[in-house]
Amino acid sequence: HWAAMAPAEIKAQVTGYLCESPLIAIHEDTQPSQIVVVVGRLAAKIVPKKQLVQKIESTYLSRDKSVCVDFENDELCHDTGTLEGLAGMLQRADDLDSGRLVFDDIESCKLWVGHGTEDRVTSFKATERFMNRLKIKDKTFRIYDGHYHKRMS
Repeated sequence: HWAAMAPAEIKAQVTGYLCESPLIAIHEDTQPSQIVVVVGRLAAKIVPKKQLVQKIESTYLSRDKSVCVDFENDELCHDTGTLEGLAGMLQRADDLDSGRLVFDDIESCKLWVGHGTEDRVTSFKATERFMNRLKIKDKTFRIYDGHYHKRMS
């Protein structure tokens, strides 16, 4: 999202992007219902700073139990966001997944995206659609068959 929306003078200094398991869409099994999204967006307009706990299931991150335990014990991974922040995150993902954001002005950049096919946090299928749609010439989509969301610990 940032690559499409950043100021031109900043984008001119970027030669490439590296993304692993990007949030193009939340995985189909863990997406909130459309009703929850609509109500959440309305609530975000009324009480934008209201905090909401939205727990990420640690077993969706990795098959390695120690990685899951480290995530659960990490005080910086508190599963809390504001309604405004969560609504914005979902909107940016939807903009990417729907193709509303156009990346034509970064065609000369390099792009590397890696995604595990068994990721249940972010959608591998959405990332694949996104990569197939991009017109960037120097792009690499690395598919990690059978891998979960978190590949590097």
